[in-house]
Amino acid sequence: YDNYFYLDDANNRVGIATATPQKPLHVVGEGQFDSVHVLGDLTVDGTTTTLDTVVTEVDKLEVGANNNTVGVAITQSGSGDILRLYDGASQAVTVTDTGEIGLGIANPAYLLHLQRYGNTEIVLNNTRGSSTGGFAAYDDHIEVSAITNDPLLLKTNNAERLRITQGGNVLIKHDTLAYLNLTKNNGGGNGSLSYNGSIFAITSNSVSADMQLGTNSTPRLTIKAGGNIGIGTDTISDNLEVFAPTNASLQIKGGAAGSDANRSAQLKLLASGSKLYVMEADATDGSFRILDSSTERLRIHSNSNVGIKNTSPNNNLTVGDGVQPSYAPSFAGNYIEIARTSGADAGLLINKNTGQWLIGIDNSDGANAPLKFEYGAAGSAHPGFGAGTLGMFMKHDGNIGIGTDSPAVISGMSKYLTLSSKTVDHAVGFELQGNRTGTDQTVGRISFINNTNEIARINVDSSSGGTNGNLTVTTSGTERIRVTADGKVGVGTDSLGHRFTVYGANTVAKFQSSASYVDLMFQNSGATNGFIQYNNAGNFRFFANSGGTPTLVIASGSPGNVGIGEADPDVRLHVTETFNTAYSLTSVTIDANHLLKLENPSTTANAFAGMQFRVGSGADLYFGAIQQSVNHGDFFFANQNSPQREMMRIKSTGLVGIGTDNPATNLDVNGSLQLRASGNYTTYATRIYSRLDSTHCTVIESYLNNTTAFEMMGSYADSGGTNPRVVISAGGKPVGINVTNPQAQLHVDGTIHQTSIEYPTIRPVLDLNFATNKFLDDRITFTRDTIGTYTDENGVLKTASFNVPRFDHDPTTGESLGLLIEESRTNTLTYSSNHQQDTTHNFLAGYTTTVHTKVTNIDPPVEGDEVWIIEDTGSGDYAIKSDGTTATGVVSYTIFLKRYNSDTVQLASHFGSSVGTFNLANGTFTNGAYGVQMFPYPNGWYKITWTRDYSSLNRVTGITINPDPNNTGVYVSGTQIEVGAFPTSYIPTSGSTVTRGVDNFKISGTNFESFINKTEGTMMMEYKNLSSAVNTGLPTIGDGTHNRYMMFNLATDTQFSAATVNGGVVQANPSVNITTASSQFVKAIYAVKENDFAITANGQTPVTDTSGTLFTTPTQFTLEYGAGGNDPNAHFKSIKYYNKRLPNAQLQGLTTQ
Repeated sequence: YDNYFYLDDANNRVGIATATPQKPLHVVGEGQFDSVHVLGDLTVDGTTTTLDTVVTEVDKLEVGANNNTVGVAITQSGSGDILRLYDGASQAVTVTDTGEIGLGIANPAYLLHLQRYGNTEIVLNNTRGSSTGGFAAYDDHIEVSAITNDPLLLKTNNAERLRITQGGNVLIKHDTLAYLNLTKNNGGGNGSLSYNGSIFAITSNSVSADMQLGTNSTPRLTIKAGGNIGIGTDTISDNLEVFAPTNASLQIKGGAAGSDANRSAQLKLLASGSKLYVMEADATDGSFRILDSSTERLRIHSNSNVGIKNTSPNNNLTVGDGVQPSYAPSFAGNYIEIARTSGADAGLLINKNTGQWLIGIDNSDGANAPLKFEYGAAGSAHPGFGAGTLGMFMKHDGNIGIGTDSPAVISGMSKYLTLSSKTVDHAVGFELQGNRTGTDQTVGRISFINNTNEIARINVDSSSGGTNGNLTVTTSGTERIRVTADGKVGVGTDSLGHRFTVYGANTVAKFQSSASYVDLMFQNSGATNGFIQYNNAGNFRFFANSGGTPTLVIASGSPGNVGIGEADPDVRLHVTETFNTAYSLTSVTIDANHLLKLENPSTTANAFAGMQFRVGSGADLYFGAIQQSVNHGDFFFANQNSPQREMMRIKSTGLVGIGTDNPATNLDVNGSLQLRASGNYTTYATRIYSRLDSTHCTVIESYLNNTTAFEMMGSYADSGGTNPRVVISAGGKPVGINVTNPQAQLHVDGTIHQTSIEYPTIRPVLDLNFATNKFLDDRITFTRDTIGTYTDENGVLKTASFNVPRFDHDPTTGESLGLLIEESRTNTLTYSSNHQQDTTHNFLAGYTTTVHTKVTNIDPPVEGDEVWIIEDTGSGDYAIKSDGTTATGVVSYTIFLKRYNSDTVQLASHFGSSVGTFNLANGTFTNGAYGVQMFPYPNGWYKITWTRDYSSLNRVTGITINPDPNNTGVYVSGTQIEVGAFPTSYIPTSGSTVTRGVDNFKISGTNFESFINKTEGTMMMEYKNLSSAVNTGLPTIGDGTHNRYMMFNLATDTQFSAATVNGGVVQANPSVNITTASSQFVKAIYAVKENDFAITANGQTPVTDTSGTLFTTPTQFTLEYGAGGNDPNAHFKSIKYYNKRLPNAQLQGLTTQ
């Protein structure tokens, strides 16, 4: 032992600061242990034990005290909490330094503060555990409750004052007066509920407070502070006010259950110091009465009849005198009755501030009294019957007098109406006045009835919104005469196009004269007479003026000759007039030099004027003229056949067509041409001879040589027909080619070359014939988000609406070119056809030596466009500019021109070189540049296009127009300047540039699956490209990416290729050269099958590819370059798809032109 540490080996004890350790470890004084682990019990004996630590992971911490003061005492000398108890990391119990106790809250704000997530509850049990109550705080309310079946009581001075039973009943107790007082926090007023043993009172103790009773959170009854009562409303202006959102009702019910005898309900109205009025519902007879004290004034009977001074009304309304009984008519109906005994009049007074009418029975008229209508002035009492002004007088026998009390008696009539004016020099009128505002509605009618049948009527109907009218006369149910609001008269018809119209079968009108003739006279505003005369010779004569010479005569007899300028016609139509003018092309074009003129003034395209010839019962032939432009037309000959047929056409150019309406030569016959001869001739009987020059001619001849007939067709190497190239003779005779004496049925002097053409035996599963059908298959989805223009079969440029496909035509021949597909383009001119001379209409300032005139009598080449005359008044030009920006690429131009008084016009790219000189009289041009082309359109119009590359020019685009020679002009209509390597269809503009959208063509979904064979197939198309641009996309079958089952592509202007791409790898890419010019249609075909691909065009030997796989999951068929871009610009006449890979011979045969 060294005064600090002692080791007791005998007892196995250690002492620190003691030599007599009493425990295995005995420490005297303070000690510090950084970490102590006690495996057994820990006992601390001492006055004060200080623990400044955290006790963790123990089974429990238990204090067992056995003293008479305190078990656990915690003294806090600082400002921290006295006690904290934790459940894990959550502070469950807190005692603050100031004594607040918190359960479930770390910072209690009250002496006892309870908090728990969810519901906070305190439960109180008595010592027996048979009764339980509690306090609870929930999310939305605080609850004090008796949890068992016992009531909840509140007491004062150990006396029960409030009881709430388990069933929810509330009982307030008081020794003398049970009282519930309701007071606002601010003391602004109070109210109370009270009961003193005999009276229950609801009282508002404030002079301004109202009382309300309500249900379902809504006030139902309100008693205002002033005493007014409202039911269903708190806005009350009367003593009692009842309101409901729809139907408000107030019921007063009298008597108890049982018999209704002597039971009534009354509402009495009594003003202070005034008479008592009673409204009474009487259950005895079910009536409602209004009484003046005890005297009945009005009764509503249980059958809804109303009586005024009549207690037993038998009609809907009976106004009585208290004596005369009420009588109901024999037939049930709705009636108003005025019941009066003798001694006074009975009537109905209509009193208005402008006048009074008294209608009724005059007591002085006695038995069978008439009904009188008498007028009295306004502003004073009506003078009464007999003293007023008589309007109408209706006797008991039905006779009526208007303005008189003595209706006339007409022999043979039992009923009559008399209208009389008692004032001298006053007329009498009869007026039917309706009040119609519509059209074709009856305003007034006078009917004539025999027994119950209407035999005639006069009717007036409204027209023009009710301001005018038509008068009609009808007999036996049929309209006979009509007079319209504008004065037209019709007999037998209601379709009136003239002042007087008569319609009917056979004889509809008759004019008879006692003299030798009948005249029907016509006179104009200038008093000049014209007339139609039928004379005693049986002739109709028409006089155009008052003279004695007839203008037209229809002679008597059957059928009756007609003379125009001829008084005695001797044929069916005899026209006579003397002309002393000799024939010439000049004189024949003067209208006044002709005897007969048929004119159709219509401006419709291809309008015609014609004549019809009929033989027998229906053999109809037609001859006439068709308008082709303003100043020329065609003659036509047609017949009515099955089908109807045009037999011959003579064009304004002199060309004659038989079986065709568009002859290409002087005589163009579509079909057979037959020449006949009679008699026996030793020379040629009939012959068609065509001579080109001295060494070329073609002969078709038939002749009879003595008794031998011979027919022959041949072409010869001379003009005389003696050196034959081909001779084909009929009648079983041999045919010779380059031989004059054929020795066999076919004798050829030379080499015969035959090409084998083979066609498929299956039909295409997709057959799109756009040129013939001019519509799209239902399986095709077509879109274009703008309008687009196209040329119709008459050569007129028209506009197709949004999403409408365009089927184009050749403007000259009318040939159907099929479906037009184009890329998107923009016309950079803001006004395409308005050529007004100012800077807002594409006009370039500084070019002022031209005159601009808009005309409306010239049909434009584009439907809806304007036409202007551009005249050169000096040596200047007219310049059209675009948006003024400098061009940086290839630009294409389009302009429509027509001859005005200048045959030629010079065109140039603005600020650039000349495009060429164009002859608008014959459709030719010279000195053409920049790929210029000139296309004829109907009515003398020409479309001129060219393309220019501005990549290195740094110039503004535009068009310069210079009519030649000077002081002449041309017609100008649509113009277009577009960025692109070739011109596209015309885009009209008016005030801003316009972009035409791309044409989108697609077949997909079930429509695509309906025809596709994904392992083999053949597609053929007939198309014409719009330009020579390379890499133009054509029909593609794929999935919208670069994978393609098959795709066509125009690699160059003279090379056509196809491709199959699978997994992004080209599997086949055969190509074939195209020998046809790009302006002509091409027939191309591509066949696909694994390791078996072939392509050809225009009948060439197919080019094959024998290695490659197919893309077998295509989903769509489009007219584009597969994954987009390089949209086609072409006409498609047809597209066909076979679901088999056709043999090469069939591919070649299908594309043979």
